[in-house]
Amino acid sequence: AIDKLILGEFFYLQSIAYFVSIAFLAFTLTSFRRTSRARFAVFSFILVNICAESYVRSNENFIAEFISGGVILEQQIAKMRQIFGLMEVLAMVYFAATFKD
Repeated sequence: AIDKLILGEFFYLQSIAYFVSIAFLAFTLTSFRRTSRARFAVFSFILVNICAESYVRSNENFIAEFISGGVILEQQIAKMRQIFGLMEVLAMVYFAATFKD
């Protein structure tokens, strides 16, 4: 029980640091006039990523599998972050490409 608590707190703090830094980076990248229209889409993807990650982390089967079997949970979280990150970049590229002066 204590190992789940310690691992949960570590992953929780790691996730908070990740999402704070990604939100700051997204705000910085969308502060330009060309990409400012992408801000809503990018922050929407970040919010959906937060919800999806918290759902996956709250599922006890993933936690039990992680403790007994290795890094399955962290690999899944990393893939989710990569997918949502790609969607955010594509949204910024789309809005930057369709920008009219």
